[in-house]
Amino acid sequence: MKKHLAAISLALAAASAQAVDIGFTNEFSGGTDCAVAATGCSILTVTSIAGGVHFEFQGTMVPGEFITGLYGNFNGPGTLSMVNIGGTGSDSLEGFSFGSNAFKADGDGFFDWKLDLSSNPPRFDGTDTLTWDFLGVTLPMFNSLSVDGPLGKTGFLFATHAQGLVDGGSGWFQGAVPPGGTPFDVTPVPEPETYALMMAGLAGVAYMSRRRKKADLARS
Repeated sequence: MKKHLAAISLALAAASAQAVDIGFTNEFSGGTDCAVAATGCSILTVTSIAGGVHFEFQGTMVPGEFITGLYGNFNGPGTLSMVNIGGTGSDSLEGFSFGSNAFKADGDGFFDWKLDLSSNPPRFDGTDTLTWDFLGVTLPMFNSLSVDGPLGKTGFLFATHAQGLVDGGSGWFQGAVPPGGTPFDVTPVPEPETYALMMAGLAGVAYMSRRRKKADLARS
């Protein structure tokens, strides 16, 4: 019976994984927006997984534009380290740094971690993705805002720095949940098919329990 219960628990955990898309369309510092107005220069997808949180950073810019930095917050115990790094943009990753309220993105306030991406080829451009995991953490721990920046340049979930924009300049963009998107701190809610799986599993456990009781009675 314990094996059946363990299988049900694992299935529920996998089915209730929650993904949140973060858009970078709002430029808070710089002279030029990214050419693709609908998505900005990038999209960050943050997903709750068994044992941690999975990140996927996707470039959406036009040729010539590229990303040189990604900043994030963390409201949890301990420190963070990147593991399971992958994607075509991994060759542009120069480093990862972590420190409580340690990193500023052009005066917008302090962030807790940052990714440094190369300003020289190979760069992180519109054809690239970068994936990684933070283990031993949960999704709500990343639902915190930058602090202590000037008015209009603080209180961001994430920030990114893009270069090679239309006028040859650069810009800083804040990361936010798009209107109508999934709230970042939402508690994962199982889909209807998950409930069906749970009920089927519980019925199976009850059936096995009845069979065991009948067998015990027959032997007594």
